[in-house]
Amino acid sequence: MPCGRAALWLGLIRRMGVRAVIDTLLPTESEIPHGAVIEVLMLSRLLDPHPLSRIEDWMRASGVDVLLGHDAAKFNDDRIGRTLDALGDKVRDAQTALTTGLILAFALRTIDAHYDTTSLWLEGAYDDSELAARGHSKDGRGDHKQVVVGTVTTEDGEVPLAHAVHRGNTGDVSTVPEALRSLRACVPHDPVVISGDSVMGSRANMDAVAAAEGIFLGPIAMGPKVVEWVCAAEPTIEVAVSLLRQKEPVRYLACVASRFAVNGVADAGTHLVIFDPRRAQQEATERTRALARLETGLDALAASLNQGRLKTLDAAKKKLRALLTRHGLAARYLNAELVTEGDSMSLRRTRDEAALAAAPGRDGRWPLVTNRSGLSDEELCTWAVRRYKTHGRIERDHHLLKGPLAVRPLFVQNDARIRSLVAVCVWALTAWKLMERQAPGALASMPKSGRPKASLVERIEAFFQAIALVRFRVGNNVRQSVSALPSRTQSLLHSLGWHREVRGILDDATHAQLQV
Repeated sequence: MPCGRAALWLGLIRRMGVRAVIDTLLPTESEIPHGAVIEVLMLSRLLDPHPLSRIEDWMRASGVDVLLGHDAAKFNDDRIGRTLDALGDKVRDAQTALTTGLILAFALRTIDAHYDTTSLWLEGAYDDSELAARGHSKDGRGDHKQVVVGTVTTEDGEVPLAHAVHRGNTGDVSTVPEALRSLRACVPHDPVVISGDSVMGSRANMDAVAAAEGIFLGPIAMGPKVVEWVCAAEPTIEVAVSLLRQKEPVRYLACVASRFAVNGVADAGTHLVIFDPRRAQQEATERTRALARLETGLDALAASLNQGRLKTLDAAKKKLRALLTRHGLAARYLNAELVTEGDSMSLRRTRDEAALAAAPGRDGRWPLVTNRSGLSDEELCTWAVRRYKTHGRIERDHHLLKGPLAVRPLFVQNDARIRSLVAVCVWALTAWKLMERQAPGALASMPKSGRPKASLVERIEAFFQAIALVRFRVGNNVRQSVSALPSRTQSLLHSLGWHREVRGILDDATHAQLQV
């Protein structure tokens, strides 16, 4: 049976030190250590997510039981539940130990960090849960209770460093101080930059980050007063940023607009204005097209008045409201009203020329705020634009939690198990991101093969697809033999950084014997 992918991921999990950390924190007299259960759950998330009640069947079919050296029957739902219960109160300690080891093992940069949240919905009532609650659902599942998960990741590779699980009705802005405390437990010495769309949701949030000796960076809402100084700014500092899926660096213009007080310190915060010429052109084009679409719709409405279903004023008003709602962007720049003369209705519309004249001054502009100090205006603008424009991968990574890693929906019995299962899935995401981070260098000397649009992880996995575990009988014993690693695969493993772990796993599987 194929076992290469499982060995690849299990080797990385061992390199991360997951089993050693869990077994140290959660000693047990059980035949199956807690660390082995966590390894199995992580492998399940990474390879082929299954409900917790069928893990043992998947282990037998995939050969994971042989790679781990444990009978799959021992990994039943009761055994998994006991591990999740035991881990619940130790999640933060485990995350701290794992992060400390990861920083050293993979030379992770921890000066900058990015923070964001997502929601994970739950199946079941959870009447006694302190975490499960209805709130704003980022999954569009407001009919279910949920939890909110905040994740702090590295700037280089978006590798998770810390995470926290919050009650399902917790607002994004109130989760930031807790996230910073969690990160400080893992990275106590480095100054940390917390960036993200939810970080600057309130002045209190900025003060809290600053009070915890953190540096914040992110956008603020474009209210009327903010729009005024954003439009009045004159961005002149050019910043080039290398972005994913862009062959050439993207050019932005930026400037410092003003200073403001943070945590009681005058001028500790900075308002920046960023201008994106490409975005400005796109917004102007879309506004023109949106106006044309709305006016076409209004022409059709005007032609249909006083006939068919539009013989009454109420029906015509309902149709007009629906049209303006559907074309919300254009509706900002156009006034439309129904006029009655006797028994006849007509539609009167006019463009808001003042609003249209002011719109180009806002196109392609957005505000950022930060409390970073010690840089000139040009240095600050360059740092802020490059840092902010390269942080967006965490949103995609949260999608990985909900897609390939299948963290949702959660269906476990209590809050301890919720925290534990979320931790397992975040650690699986950590393994995924480490694989992505190491892949470019490892693949640089490898021939391109497989699907042309395959992801980095898929390209790495393709080298291990042919590795298989063969079982054969010798007397009363069943032995295993693993196919040899091709030289290219061995070279790839050396470049990835966990060759010893994978080689040890495969050697143990080859020499193992099972009694029948």
